[in-house]
Amino acid sequence: PNDHIINEFQTGIPLATATKLVEDILCSDETLFGKKGGYIEKIRENLSGDNDVYIIEEIKNDTAKRVATGEIKYTETLLGGCMTLSPCDNYMLGEVTACLGCDDSSIKESKLNEQINDVKSTLNNFNEDTGEHQILSFELKQLEDYKKYRIERDV
Repeated sequence: PNDHIINEFQTGIPLATATKLVEDILCSDETLFGKKGGYIEKIRENLSGDNDVYIIEEIKNDTAKRVATGEIKYTETLLGGCMTLSPCDNYMLGEVTACLGCDDSSIKESKLNEQINDVKSTLNNFNEDTGEHQILSFELKQLEDYKKYRIERDV
């Protein structure tokens, strides 16, 4: 029945996901990068005008329906967000840089900068001849290269 707690739960999850997606992606003032982020940037360009609140509410309701039917999924990541429908083994294993080339990624510069700073800070905890240092150095290079060649070049 409609007043059962499971109904609230089933309705709440898609609505919460849709709200998070709209807030993080569509309503954010921050420029988005990545393949899905670039696509969303084009959509956001069309949302400038007097009808923004109405359009965003319409998008939110449509997004909630699509989340409920499994057409859309949104997961917040260390670099921004991901909209892949399939499970991501790379992210589950902690490979943050996998998001940089992912078709479903939406990358925020502020989160990229946070990750660069975190890796630099963690890197200081390991000797240069350790495997951990080598892995973190490689990750740092990938993050910095993405920033240099994808973000700073567009600015």
